[in-house]
Formats: sequence, C-alpha cells, structure tokens
Amino acid sequence: MAFSTKAARILTERLLCYLPVTKFAFAYGSAAFPQHNHIYNSRTMLDIIIAVEDAEAFHSQNIRVNPYHYSYAARMIGPKNIAAIQQSTGARIYYHPYVYLGDQLVKYGVISLEDIKTDLLTWETLYVSGRLHKPVAMLTSIPKHLQEPLKQNLRFAVFTASCLLPDRFNEVFMCSFESYLHRIPSLTSLIVQFDLYCALASLSYTGDIRMGLAERRGKAVNIVHGNFEKFRNLYTKTMENCFGSDMVNILTHGEEVPNPIFSKTAENVLQQLPIHLRERLNPSQPLQSQMHGALRHIISRSSLAQSIKGIFSAGPIRSLEYLKQKLKKAWTM
Repeated sequence: MAFSTKAARILTERLLCYLPVTKFAFAYGSAAFPQHNHIYNSRTMLDIIIAVEDAEAFHSQNIRVNPYHYSYAARMIGPKNIAAIQQSTGARIYYHPYVYLGDQLVKYGVISLEDIKTDLLTWETLYVSGRLHKPVAMLTSIPKHLQEPLKQNLRFAVFTASCLLPDRFNEVFMCSFESYLHRIPSLTSLIVQFDLYCALASLSYTGDIRMGLAERRGKAVNIVHGNFEKFRNLYTKTMENCFGSDMVNILTHGEEVPNPIFSKTAENVLQQLPIHLRERLNPSQPLQSQMHGALRHIISRSSLAQSIKGIFSAGPIRSLEYLKQKLKKAWTM
C-alpha cells in the first residue's frame, strides 16, 4: 500500500490518535511503499517513526494509555529509565514492534526531536537519517527546525553516493550496489552504467548486522525497482542544487554523465560530507576505497546496540516473532 497524500492523512487520523501528542511522524518501509518481489498480506507490519519533544513525558503518558506496548521489564523500570535507555543507547530510538494501533499492526519507534535533528546533520548513527534517504510517507507536517536538516541529509547522501560511483554513470542500471562495492578497485577509469538511486538507498544498510541474517538479499534494488519515480521526485531538486540542472536533465534522458566528484579535490568533497563520516576519511587517500569502511563503522555500532535494545523494549515473545518474520521474509524471497 503506497500512500497518497489523502491516504497518509487518513492514516494519521486513524493511528496517531492512539498515541500521546507527537511533533513529527512518518511511515517507511515495505508496507508504506511497495518493494519489487515483496508479498503483502493482512499481517504486513507498518513501520512508523515518531519524534517527541520530551521522551520521558511521552513514555509516562503512553505507558498508561498503551501499557502492553511495553515489555514487562520496561513497565517495571518506569518511564524515566525507559527514556534514559532510549536516549543513551543504540540509535537513540525506542521501538515497539508487533503492536496494534486500532486495527493496524505496526512497529513504531520513538525518538526525541533533538536526537533526530542531530542524526540528520551529523550522521552520528545513520539510523533515522538513513531511513530518510528513501521515500517516506509524512504523517504530520514537518517542524520548521527540521526542514533544513532534512534537506541537508539528502545533500549528504548525494555526495556520499557519488563517491561510491565510477567516473561516469547514468540514472538507470539494474545491478546490485553490494556487488559493486567489491569491484571498486578495478573501476578507476572504467565507464559503466550504475543505478544512482540504488546507491542512495543502500547507504544506511552498509554494516547493518541485520543485512547478513534477517533482511532480504538485494533489498536496495527491490526498493528502487518498486519506487523509481518517488526516488526521482525526492532527489531531483537536491541533485540540481549539488551538481546543476544540466547534469540532472542529461540523467533523466537516460544518458551517461561524468561523475562530478572526480573534478573536485578530496578536501572539497570532505566539506560536503557529515562530520561523523568526514572524520573517518583521509583526504590523502582515494575516498572511494575508504567510504565503505567508514559507513560500516558508523552503522554497525549503532545497529548492534539497537538490536540488543530491541530485545528489552519488545520483550522475548515479540522479539522472537519479529525475528521469525524477518527470517521468513529474508530466506523465502
């Protein structure tokens, strides 16, 4: 079910009314936007992220209204400690998987407004910011102080993905970003076609521990295949701002263009990247060969801690159900 503006508004009215007041919310993932080769049914879980001003106040209200969204252990330690765990571990987000809001099965994550802003501007964890590299369904208006960080996050993504592409590329080529990464050393001057949007969609999966076990193979390719026009709409203006409208016009006509990153110095490129990525790159060495490792370092750390936190936040029964469904989806597609 891909959401139109009207559908997103209806969904907002139907779901967010069951939760305490939130300042910002969006739906993402395969239930919000179709993926190629993905099977949908009534048990397809909708992924939502909500941003709140005060995490402790939110959990204090939510645990009264929706106590069974919390594991027994979480209910025992109370909202103050839940908020502390949320904001000090993993990606600073607290997930409630396999719960119902009305008649809709959802997994919703709670993050503070300040933490989402920090991740957008610095890629501290590349967790929520990475989900926003792909099309999402906005369930609320965008707060004014998040509008520029959201744009900056897309600019970071365009420059980072460009560092991973060869010296020439075009907009459409169905190949795996993961397999491309292993070929980087041999692509110093080879002219190849490559799926730009697949590179953008793949950034936040690099180093995610789930990708080796409980996520479908070729996930990024399937996401782009099912949502090509949405990626184009999401990134066209950002690419024009980064590289000029002439390049974007050539790309949209399916023609090959020189990678603009190759005409810039390493120092200049580094200034276009977020600080947590930039500090792991050495300008005296080719950026392409370092980028994968730098992304992996950021993401593996936060995704491992987030996965461990998920066992506590969901409880053993929901955690096992979540893992079972992930494994089923990964190994039957």
